[in-house]
Amino acid sequence: MAGGRAPFALSESATFLREEPLAPLTSFAIGGPAEFLLLPAEVEDITAAIAFARGRGMRWRILGSGTNILVPDEGLRGLTIKPWLQFSRIEIEDTALSAQSGATMWEVARRAAEHGLGGMEWACGIPGTVGGAVFMNAGVKEADTRAALIEATVLRPDGGVEKLTPDGLALGYRSSSLQREAGVVLDATFRLRKRDAGEIAAEMNRFLDERRQRQPLDQPNCGSVFRNPPGDFAGRLIEACGCKGLRHGGVGVSELHVNFIVNYGKGCAKDVLALVAEIVGRVRERFGVELELEMRILE
Repeated sequence: MAGGRAPFALSESATFLREEPLAPLTSFAIGGPAEFLLLPAEVEDITAAIAFARGRGMRWRILGSGTNILVPDEGLRGLTIKPWLQFSRIEIEDTALSAQSGATMWEVARRAAEHGLGGMEWACGIPGTVGGAVFMNAGVKEADTRAALIEATVLRPDGGVEKLTPDGLALGYRSSSLQREAGVVLDATFRLRKRDAGEIAAEMNRFLDERRQRQPLDQPNCGSVFRNPPGDFAGRLIEACGCKGLRHGGVGVSELHVNFIVNYGKGCAKDVLALVAEIVGRVRERFGVELELEMRILE
């Protein structure tokens, strides 16, 4: 990593980088460099960085574990903040689990299981972070983040901090108010329940087995590309249009799950966008349905 001195005050453990490659930091393994990349160690690092960016009219964004996103081939100008491993503490008190935004949902599920607490079994195998889960209201067909969330702590760009409930976050199907109003999830608290350890293990194993059988976990991908349209499944529409195995450049529609685009090794963002356009066009032409992206294209 090519380090550098930050033009604003940081804690000693924070790292500031210039023109840092982002592809290795994403599950898609695609994308150009970050003009400025901050790996914060304290909340104050994030606050200082956002204040600096706002004062100069500089674009800024948060990058979690790098899932469900596409980084452009030209990279990201401005400031990218990655509060991941440095913000991964998990604490459990009675039936409440609190986790910092950088903790993975998989680790949350594992820690809950260790304490005989149910309610997060569905999260096992999900590679995204707690912050990303709140931002996207991540979930599966049986459950989602909203169902277990008590509240999340959100840092606003002006430095203010709010405690928001699921209603306050307007959590809906793969959506939240954070997608429209700037804010950084610092931590989240989940309400769990006592449950038999054997039942927890069995349900987690079921979710993991389903993922292994139905998702291309051994190939770089960003997770589900499209949201399910009301009353239907994006995968059904995509497969019915003959898109399974469809390729463009170095990427293609997964043979295992057609709502996944996989990177075959030399894929680029341009390839992904061209393939997305092809899929959307085919589905529109045959079914009159306009597919919406679940994958976020960073700017």
